[in-house]
Amino acid sequence: MSKKPSFLHIEDCIRNIQNQKNVEQNLHTIGKLLSREFSGMTQTSTDVEFHLDIVDNNTGNLFGASVYPSEAVMNRIVHMLTEERPTSEILGETWQRSLYWNIEIDSIILYDKNLKASPGEILAVILHELGHVAFSNSVPERLNRVFRTYTMIQSYKVKNVLKSNSVTKKILYFPILAACSSTNFKIGNNIKKEVIADDFAYRCGYGEDLVNFIDKLLMSQGNDLINKSEKSMDDDVKVFMQWSVENLTELNFRKNKLKHSLKIEILRNPSKYTRKIVQDIKDAMFGNDKQELYNQLVQESYVMNGIKKAKETTQQNIDKMHKLKPLKWRDLDMYQAELSRVYSVDDKIYLLENLHDELDRANLALSLLDQGRIDKVGQSRQTVTEYRIEVLKLIEKAKAIEIQKEKFGLFVKYPEGYEG
Repeated sequence: MSKKPSFLHIEDCIRNIQNQKNVEQNLHTIGKLLSREFSGMTQTSTDVEFHLDIVDNNTGNLFGASVYPSEAVMNRIVHMLTEERPTSEILGETWQRSLYWNIEIDSIILYDKNLKASPGEILAVILHELGHVAFSNSVPERLNRVFRTYTMIQSYKVKNVLKSNSVTKKILYFPILAACSSTNFKIGNNIKKEVIADDFAYRCGYGEDLVNFIDKLLMSQGNDLINKSEKSMDDDVKVFMQWSVENLTELNFRKNKLKHSLKIEILRNPSKYTRKIVQDIKDAMFGNDKQELYNQLVQESYVMNGIKKAKETTQQNIDKMHKLKPLKWRDLDMYQAELSRVYSVDDKIYLLENLHDELDRANLALSLLDQGRIDKVGQSRQTVTEYRIEVLKLIEKAKAIEIQKEKFGLFVKYPEGYEG
């Protein structure tokens, strides 16, 4: 397949960059050429801007190239993940509405004398990452899968923090950035050197360049970046997800603790002047709501003893007589039937979330029985316990369902001996 003149122009720019000629100007030109070539591939009718930077990589760990969306899109993705239950498809549509993509090029692939990557091979890596990150649902699908499977098992206190409307939720950008920078080159095991590159790079005429780059990558860097499993890539994102959620929760706890302390000081300090100063500090940091002063004190203790969790998560399960609605076995029969109709990751996660809701209902019923509040449950401990056991069995069955994941990225049949 012949290469487009615009791509050959980009190769010339990369060659100039390798020779340290007008680096910034050439990076700017590449961005303009990519915008001209790919603006029509996004979900927006507006031209898309591509900005390129060179990362001075002193770690020795090659990442090749990374592509990141605009902050506006990351903010929208965080909002959707924490406050909605989007499908991967809807999340992907939002993802591809980004009007800005930042491309970071690894200095190793530009200047490393052992790797000796050609301009065509470097462009092949950039195209590979654009196809993998910007022009597919690979990243939003991974984010949705990791976020929902991680948060569904968290406490409701954590879930309430994630649903809170706070600028601190920007800390959840980190898993997004991790998903974008997860480098993975995949190859097959065919004895013939046959290019079946990721469809995007291949269509651009750079499949063979990509294969040649992997050749050099294996020789100079080993096979750590070759054939990483889907689980391994999910785990990379999960590490940042866990770190972000833990820090967000801790930050929220400290904020609430400070807010609580300021309120207590306002209530108990005899000095009018001191109370005014403390009130001004509180208003500046948290806003002014005098009625909320007393309500919040009650609510915070509500959270600490777990009643808030029960109220918020089971309100729809309380009948008009203020009793817990009975646990219905036919609901479990329905979920049992749904097990055979799980065809996608979204189906699986949705089913698991509903089963965890059933588990929470059973746990609440047992908690009420432990408190001696039999009149609130209306079912025997044995019935509730058996119901809970069946829910746990269904959860395990749902977890065990294997989904044939849609494949993104580079898939090359590679000669024997280079399989990694």
